Parts: sequence; C-alpha cells; structure tokens
Amino acid sequence: MSDLKSKTIITAALTGAVTPAGYNIPETPEKIAEDAYACWKAGAAIVHLHMRADDGLGAMDKEKFRETIRLIRSHKDCDVIINCTSSGDNRVSGGDPAGNAIRMLHMRTVDGIEMGSYDAGSFNWMPGGVFVNSPQFLEKLGDLYMEKGIKPELEIFDAGMLGVANYFVKKGHLPTPCHYQFCLGVLGGSYGGFMCNWIIGHNQRFAAAASQRSIASWITLFGTCDIGLSFDLREVQATPFTDMYKMWDQSPMKFANRAKTPTLFINSTEDYRCWMPEGISMFTALQLNNVPTRMCIFKGENHELSRSGKPRHRVRRLREIRQWIYHYIME
Repeated sequence: MSDLKSKTIITAALTGAVTPAGYNIPETPEKIAEDAYACWKAGAAIVHLHMRADDGLGAMDKEKFRETIRLIRSHKDCDVIINCTSSGDNRVSGGDPAGNAIRMLHMRTVDGIEMGSYDAGSFNWMPGGVFVNSPQFLEKLGDLYMEKGIKPELEIFDAGMLGVANYFVKKGHLPTPCHYQFCLGVLGGSYGGFMCNWIIGHNQRFAAAASQRSIASWITLFGTCDIGLSFDLREVQATPFTDMYKMWDQSPMKFANRAKTPTLFINSTEDYRCWMPEGISMFTALQLNNVPTRMCIFKGENHELSRSGKPRHRVRRLREIRQWIYHYIME
C-alpha cells in the first residue's frame, strides 16, 4: 500500500468530444488504437476513448468503439485500462429516451469496456448549448455500470456534482469506492488570490487557476500596500522584525516552485492593495518552472476592477478567465 501511495496514475484522453479543428488528434479507430498503444508504452495506465464520425464530429458509434477496442487488444502485451465516454456527442443529450439509449448502447453491447465516464450533472457545453444529464439518465447509467461491472469515472465539473454523485451512491446506483475525475478550475481575488496562489503550490488537483490581485509574499507586501500596519500583524502575527521566517512560511512564494497548474494572473496598474509586483513575482516563478502562465494587466484600474471597473474591462476580465479555464478543462 505504501508503494501505491507514491504512484501517479496517468490517463490519456486521446481525442475528446469537442477538440477544435487544427489539433493533431486521432479520429479513426486505427489511429486512436495506435495512439492508445503508444501512450501505454510511454506509461499511461488508462486510455479515455471518444469516437469521431466521418465528418470529424463526436459520435456515439458502437461499432467504432468495438473496432477500436479490438485493435488495442490486438497488442497482446498491452494491459491498458479502457475507459469509454458516455458523453461523446453534444448533439445526443440525456434529456430524452432516444438520447439516453444511444449514449448507453456501446456500454450494453461492446465487450472489453472496463471504465465509463459519468458526468454527474448537466452543464453548458460551449458553444453548442446545454448538455443534459438528467437524474433519470444518471440512475440508469449507474445501474448499467453495476450490471456490467464497469467502473464509473465520476467526472466533476463543478462542486455541486459531488453532491449528485453522493446521492446516487447512497441510493445504491453507483458502486464504491468511487473514482473521481476533477475537471475543475480554481480562482480568487484579493485574499482569494492569496489562497489561489497557496493552493497551486500545495496540490495539483485543479486543471487551471486564475489568480487575481493576489499576494505572493507577506514579506514583500509588508509596508507597501494601502491597507495599513495592522494587516500583517492580524493575518500572520509577525513582522519582518519579529519573525521573518514565520512570514515566509505562510507565503505562497515559498511553495511556488512546486506549482504545476496552468495559471492566469490578473492585476491592475492602480491597485495599491495587492499591487502588481505580487502577481508578477508569482507569474515569474511559474515561468521559471515552465508552468503555462498568462499575465493580464488592466491599465487605470484598481483593486475594485471586478466590482466597479470600466464595463469593457470587466467584460474582458471575465472573458480572459473563461477562455483560460475552458481551454484546460474542455480542450
């Protein structure tokens, strides 16, 4: 068991359902199987399979699933775990019986599926519309997985989906222990920005982060912001003159070299509360460690950008966050 705790389990999602044109992705059963085998040889333990129709769009085609699995298993040395999607076509949603049946047909009829995706709730599938995972569909899908011995991959796109998954576990429609796939981003501003910086230095569970008007180091913040002398004393119970090590131990910058999460930083030129050097220093630290980063600086804005900034800047801020998080979660 101690050895297992030190292991990293790699899942290779080879194609995806909505990967845009221009990406070099496999689309035929032959190419998907070839890439699956190559990923297994490189160290992947699981391959997450989506199928594509001849026009390149996502498809829930049971025969393509069947052929892809056959080709993967033709490599006799390959023991990669095969995980098939139940949400591979945004045109087939779980809001009607016909859609439900199509999304589950390969799970019922194709041999060799060991895991299956389980999106624990409905969500906006941009720009195509709402992708419906109704309670009725989720109950039937969970029951099917239990009948077939397929391990559900509980895909969590927002915190509320944890409650949905827990509901079906308690009702006996999902097996335990649960296998979760967190498709989440983390973001925050001001003290939330400090917490965002702290989080990315302490775990890698989030797909992306957006740190806004943040704090990198209690030492560099001391005496440089407009919040007054009492802030550091209240939050850290220390100053550089009484216990600089304590301030450093509670600073996100100390742990920035551990960060792996792609992070967007947002700052404003006239923010004297959490001033630009705090965000820039975290941005630089991640750059040094080859972590994907982006810095957005809003000229003429202050600490209140998200609440009372210029309308065009507030819209741009939201667009930057959405595009950054969406890119790493959905693409």
